[in-house]
Amino acid sequence: MIHLSMKQLDEINTIQVCLSAIADLMEPATDLHAVNRDSAAVLLGYFTEKLKSVMTEPTHLTIHVDARAAV
Repeated sequence: MIHLSMKQLDEINTIQVCLSAIADLMEPATDLHAVNRDSAAVLLGYFTEKLKSVMTEPTHLTIHVDARAAV
């Protein structure tokens, strides 16, 4: 049995809603009113949150210097 934290369960739920929104957009329909606007809003919010997270995470730049080359 897999034990998931509440944070993991929340993330899984959010991803499922996002996938549902994408599926709604992929189905050929004559009218976009069939798209669940709440799911689409969750999708946009999720991508915005992930983009902000990636843009603000610290980067770790490692520079390797060959001591022999400096001589």
